[in-house]
Amino acid sequence: MNAKIRTHSPVWAHGTGKAKEVRERIVAFCAGRDVTSLAPCDEALIHQDISTNEAALLALAKAGVLSKKESRSLARALIDLRGQFESGKFSLDPELEDVHINVEQALRSTVGDAAGRLHSGRSRNDQVACDLRLWHRDRILSHIEETLELLTLWLEQAEVEKGTVLPGFTHHQRAFVTTWGHNLVAYVQAWLRDVERGWGVFERTNRSPIGAAAGFGTSWPLDREWMADLLGFDSVLENSADAVSSRIEVETDIASWMSIWMNHCSLVAQDLVLFSMEEFKWVRLAVEVTTGSSIMPQKRNPDFAEVIKGKASLVHGSLASLLSMAKGQPSGYHRDSQYSKPLGQDLWREVEGVPEVYRLVFGSLKLDRKRMKEATKGGFLEAAEWADSIARESGLPFRDVYTCIGQAVDHCRKTGALTRSAVNDALKKNGFEHRVSAATAKKLASPESLIAGRSTLGSPNPKRVQEQIESFRATVVGWKKKVDRTTKRMERKDRERQREIENLL
Repeated sequence: MNAKIRTHSPVWAHGTGKAKEVRERIVAFCAGRDVTSLAPCDEALIHQDISTNEAALLALAKAGVLSKKESRSLARALIDLRGQFESGKFSLDPELEDVHINVEQALRSTVGDAAGRLHSGRSRNDQVACDLRLWHRDRILSHIEETLELLTLWLEQAEVEKGTVLPGFTHHQRAFVTTWGHNLVAYVQAWLRDVERGWGVFERTNRSPIGAAAGFGTSWPLDREWMADLLGFDSVLENSADAVSSRIEVETDIASWMSIWMNHCSLVAQDLVLFSMEEFKWVRLAVEVTTGSSIMPQKRNPDFAEVIKGKASLVHGSLASLLSMAKGQPSGYHRDSQYSKPLGQDLWREVEGVPEVYRLVFGSLKLDRKRMKEATKGGFLEAAEWADSIARESGLPFRDVYTCIGQAVDHCRKTGALTRSAVNDALKKNGFEHRVSAATAKKLASPESLIAGRSTLGSPNPKRVQEQIESFRATVVGWKKKVDRTTKRMERKDRERQREIENLL
């Protein structure tokens, strides 16, 4: 009887496996939830719910609603509960409906009726709205931070590859000569817009609904502005009805932002899929970032890129669902909003690994610069440059020269490259005296010369690419500082709030 062999490696794993950790990360990213279970939505909100209870305790103690004795006992209970949560000893009881009742019951088991007094002036409506804003704002900041790290890598690589020529495309056809560095900077510019959009989402998310109660305020003397500050919010959602009914807007705002960003992710993914094909072989993906076939041993597939494109569709669907969910609701809080919670959490679960995967892919990517340059020959990528050059030298209207070059291209179809004689013959046939010199023809035959001739701002000219790199690098550094300052400020607010709780003892 043969012994049963169990392996933690995929069935297609073979070879030296030098980068096991990278491969495992890629496999997990591509497998998604195929073999993993999902935790309850409210499990993700335990930390945030304890935080909102801390803010409520401090506000009620300050207002004199709670006695010193009650404040002390509740402070001790919250400190103990946070410790249990951080050590993994506190979990949700599904019989208690949601995280808010679970936390309240945990406090009640320690301090008795004082836990019920902690709910004074509060509703689960503003509690969940507050918890979700706290949870999402952390992920927004983390995502922007990870994105900026990837942009830093792309800018570093663009600086090295700003003279590496390859074809640029329009209509899926080779069109102009460009550079790999210019491509990378194009990714950076698009993703910087995503960062800018994301920061707007963060600012709208980081507004406090706490103290709005069920949506109609409360007679208890709660200082909403102080509670917001305790939780690190930038401001208060002043109108109590909107503070509660806008809950679903948070996930919708994020999904809208992510939908555009995932389109940019898909563009990068499609470039890598095409350029790594045997028919191109301009880039070579590292073995550890590709996956294999269960039947074809030779296959190394860019599954990560295809998965990213699939995730883009999922995000688009989440946005459509959230928009549809919100459109039929009247003012106030309504239970159908509850379903925005799993949609919002699933959205982050699907996209949060993308920047890291791209860092792994581009950090190990190899270029075949010779094949890239060879691909610029043939296909008449120089044709527009011939027309531009002749129009400048001769003073002839560009459209007249364009006609001549088109005729020359038709004459040279078999060779795939323009010749000086064919162009001059076309000029002569159309009655123009201008002739292209041998020096000009030689210059127009060089892809590097074609690139160097581009003078406009933002073009693939290596000098212009360097300008873009330096400009965007400064922008990335600025965003990093902004994100870092904001993250540290919120961490400081957490520490200050917990010290205030300790001071009640």
